[in-house]
Amino acid sequence: MSDFNFGKITGTMIILCIVGFILQQFIDMSTLYFSPDYLTKPWVLITSLFLHANVIHLAYNLYALFIFGNVLEKNTNQKFTLTIILLGGISGNILFSIISPSNAIGFSGAIYALMGSVTILLPNLKIPLPLGFIAVPAKAWFAGPVMALGELLLSITSFDNIAHSAHLGGFALGFIMSWFWKKYYYQSITSLSARELHD
Repeated sequence: MSDFNFGKITGTMIILCIVGFILQQFIDMSTLYFSPDYLTKPWVLITSLFLHANVIHLAYNLYALFIFGNVLEKNTNQKFTLTIILLGGISGNILFSIISPSNAIGFSGAIYALMGSVTILLPNLKIPLPLGFIAVPAKAWFAGPVMALGELLLSITSFDNIAHSAHLGGFALGFIMSWFWKKYYYQSITSLSARELHD
C-alpha cells in the first residue's frame, strides 16, 4: 500500500485502543469487560472493544485496523466506517455471549466487520489471507468468505480462548450491512486495482 495516512476514524480507534491498553497496566478495568450480563450494563458492548489481553493481541488488532479501517474509510466515509466498527463490535460480542457466555475483550469483532464490508464493497482488493504462520495476498471476494468459514469452524471445534464467534458475528454484520448500503446508497467506489495492499 503506497499511502500510510490515517483516516480520522481509524486513527481515533487506534489511539483509544492504545490508551485503553496503557490504562489496563495500572488500573483494574475488568468492570469494562464484555460479560454475559451486558443487558444490565450495556456500555460493556463498546468499552470491551478498546481493551486487550496482551501486547500481541493489541498489535495484531492495530495492524488489521490500520489496513482495513483506512481502506474502508478512504472509499466510503467516516460515518459509515464508524457505524461498521461499532455495530460490528457489538454484534460480535452478542453472538459470542450466545455461543460462549463468558467475559471477553478486544477489537476483533469490529476488525472482522471491516473485513466483511471490504469483501462486499471492494471485492477485487487484495488483502492478507492467513495460512498458518504466513499471509498471502488474495482478492477480498475470496479471502473474506474463507476467513469467515474458518472462524465458523473454529467457533465450533476450537478451545483456544479466542472469541471466534465474535469474529464471525462481526464479519456477518459488516457483510450484510455493506450489501444493503451498496445496493441502495452507494453510487461509486474508487478502483483500487492499481493500489493493492502488497504493491
